Formats: sequence, C-alpha cells, structure tokens
Amino acid sequence: MSQSASSASLLRWLRRLVGAEDEAPSPTVAPDDELSLATSQRRARRYADLGLPPALLEACSDEPLPVGDGRFVGREKQLEQWQAALVRWRDGRGEMQVVTGPPGSGITSLLQQMAGGVAGGEASHYGALNRRPADEADAVRLLGELLGLAEPRESVDALVDDLNSLSPRVFLVDNGHFLVSRMFGSHQAIRVFGGVMLATRQRHLWVLGCQEHAWRRLVYVHQADRDFDVPIETAFFSEAELGRCLAARLDRAGLLPGDAAEGKEKPAALHERPLSGLQKLSGGKCDLATFYFLNSLRVDPEDGQLRSEPLVELDFSVLNRLTPDELFTLTELAAHGPLHRSEHRRLFRTSVEETWLMLERLHQACLLVREDAAGDPEDDPTYRITPLFSAQISRRLGIANVLY
Repeated sequence: MSQSASSASLLRWLRRLVGAEDEAPSPTVAPDDELSLATSQRRARRYADLGLPPALLEACSDEPLPVGDGRFVGREKQLEQWQAALVRWRDGRGEMQVVTGPPGSGITSLLQQMAGGVAGGEASHYGALNRRPADEADAVRLLGELLGLAEPRESVDALVDDLNSLSPRVFLVDNGHFLVSRMFGSHQAIRVFGGVMLATRQRHLWVLGCQEHAWRRLVYVHQADRDFDVPIETAFFSEAELGRCLAARLDRAGLLPGDAAEGKEKPAALHERPLSGLQKLSGGKCDLATFYFLNSLRVDPEDGQLRSEPLVELDFSVLNRLTPDELFTLTELAAHGPLHRSEHRRLFRTSVEETWLMLERLHQACLLVREDAAGDPEDDPTYRITPLFSAQISRRLGIANVLY
C-alpha cells in the first residue's frame, strides 16, 4: 500500500466490500447451524472450499506478525512507549518492561516488532516460553535455553554471572503467563526468572510479555509492579484500526483497488456507514473480525468476482450451559495458559476418565484446541483456549465471577 494512502479512503472501500448498505448482522444463528460456535472452527478450515483466493487466505492468517510486516498497524502509542524505554535504558536506568493485554490483542506481534526496533549496534533476543517450569533447577535450564545460551547452567548465580559477562542487549520473554500457574513449583519459577532479571537489569533491558490476568496475579501476589516500569498495554482495535488492519491484509493479497491504494477519493455513495458490524461482532479482536469478514465473502460463479453477504453472528450460548467444573477449567486456561491432561488431573483432583471427558467436551464445543504430543492423541495432549474465541470466553468467565 502506498505510504500516501489515506485511512479514510481505505475505510470507505472496505465499507462497500463488507456490505455497507446493510451493516447489521442477521439474527444469531441456531446452535445446529453450520456457523454456530460448535462448528465455526471447522468452517474456518473450509475457507478454501468457498473458492476464496489463496493469497487472501494467506494474508488473513492469524499467526503473529514478524518484524517489518506491512499488516502490523495501530500500535503507534505502544511503539512510542518502547522507544522511550530504550532511551531510559541507554541512560543507565536499569529498565524492566512488561507488555500486557487481553489474549488475542497482539502481544506477540508487538514484541517481535519491538525486537526489530532496537538500534543496529545493539543486540536483541526474543524467546517464548512454551511450558511451565517444573522446579527451580528446571526454571534455570529453561531460562538459559530461552535466552539462547548454548550450555545449560547449574544455578541462578552461574546464570547471572554469564549474563553479566555479555555485551548489553535487549531480552524479550514472551508467554509470561506460564510462570503464574497454580501448579506446585510456580513460586520457585517466578523467583528464578525475577531474580535473574533483577540481578542483570543494570546491564540488560528485560521485556516480559504477559496476558493481563496473569500480570494482575503477578502484581497482587508478588508486587511485580514495584520492579517493572509502567506497562505497555495492548487492547483490541478501534473501528478505524480494524479498517486499517483489514485494508493491510487486502493489500498483501493484492486485492486492494488501485484508486484506494493511491488514496484517491471515492464517490459519496461509499461514505454511508462505518465498519460497525464487524466491530460489534468481533469487539475489535482482529482474528475474529477477519473470520467474520472471510465468512461473508463468496466468489460469484459467473464472473469470478468477490461478493459479500450479510454478516452472520456466531452463537455463543454454549458458554451459558457450562458446569462449574468446566468454568473453572476454562478459568485456569484463560489465566495461566495451556494445560496437559495430566496437569489438569492433578490440579482438579479428578480421575483419568473425568479429566478426559471434561476436556474433550470443551474441545468438541470448539472452546479448546487440543495439541497431541508427538502425533499420539493418547500421549498426554495439551489443551488451550481456542484463540479465536478468547475474548468471548474471558467475558463469560468474568460474568460468572470466576476470572477477574
């Protein structure tokens, strides 16, 4: 997209494509409809069956955006905060920074852009936690691996000495919610990570990416806010940002019309309504807005052109029918990240059969994603909140007063 393209022009074109003439979504679909919550993820996997251009599907991927990706929009304030933190660190202030926000608000994408925004003469290293440390020794090993150290360290002191011998650099640690588990050993893991960061912060700039519920717990239990600077907070997109987000994806797919890309004015007939339908249904969550957007598109069999149909709201009534144990299971996952089946069993003190049935019910309802270990579904698979629905699930848990 041309740098001179105006957001207003792009928004006006998007209004036409998503059906500005009738923005209001149709009534909520019935639970047995193919677009209900129970089948929406399966529908998402069948986009290709709709005949949508492969370039559009690739451009609308919900994977985190790498450094320099043109689809990264709407985080100017956060990047300004980051540049200010870099200046303070260079002045010797001993910075520790946290990036926090609701799940699905783009924490990982922002961290990766931050890593790429470090000056050429300064080193940065991004690493993401992918599991909970089992104990203190495991936390030391895991942190060393996360920071790219070739050999494992035997103790916190050895790890601190090695880090302080390195040239100053920026360390960005993602998925901090793995440290805030209620599982046995989490306090040891937090002490290891926190101790290493504090002992080396005069030399290195530490950035922790952490979902908002986990960050609140770190503040409440461990007073983490005393050691970190003012949080860099992400949020779901505003209506204008959502328009920019979709426009950037259409531009990547090569589907943005030339006059819109050049910022030329559109006829007044395209000015009528904002993207209120997508904003209302998605709550500004980019991947969910993209899901609704793609589901509204069809390829005309006669001329091969993209046409839009009315937006259809997903049915989330299954969230109102969950048992207390299912609600608390979702709460644990929403606040502290994925769980192995064995971890769930120990945490909730259930039998093998009870845990299996509960997690599989939630999986079949598309509330959880199951990731099988080494391709074997019986080898202690991992379950996590379905990213697409994280905002709706967290909202329901808040209403039930089990997540706050």
